[in-house]
Amino acid sequence: MSDHMALVGALSLRFNYTNSFFGQFPHLNLLDVPDDLMGHFGFVVCSDVLEHVPNPVDAALGGLHSLLAPHGFAVVSVPVHVGETREFYPGLVSWEEDNGTVRWWGPGGVEQIDENPEYHGGVGQTLAFRLWGVTDFAARLRQAGMTSVVGMEFNSSLGVPEIENNGVFLCHAS
Repeated sequence: MSDHMALVGALSLRFNYTNSFFGQFPHLNLLDVPDDLMGHFGFVVCSDVLEHVPNPVDAALGGLHSLLAPHGFAVVSVPVHVGETREFYPGLVSWEEDNGTVRWWGPGGVEQIDENPEYHGGVGQTLAFRLWGVTDFAARLRQAGMTSVVGMEFNSSLGVPEIENNGVFLCHAS
């Protein structure tokens, strides 16, 4: 999902691989996984997507799990830190973006303005909704149905550049 082009090239050479996107073709929405894709994939790569999913993010984690065939696995990366998950828009009900400002509404229609929202690179810069706590992220992947979740250590021999605060997890589905 929304993988970097270098990763897309490497995976496409070795597997029947399709890179998908939320906002363009080929489209995939983890909150609304099509029936014909459920349980279809032996492996899924989800690169720096789940910090951009508004709540209910647990539904998106369940959608990720639903893509996997029995005994399939996922490689998932998100920015992480040692503390608790930090929601940038706690209680978010709705939002809109305008010229680098995020106006958002919480319960009861209370409007708030974020004049310094966090955007991450990619096609069109994408709004981040949270910074995951490493322990919480692993626990929530397990709650979504993953039978094992292992944090991967940086290994330069794999040819992947070290990225500050990047968490990479190998997740197994039963």
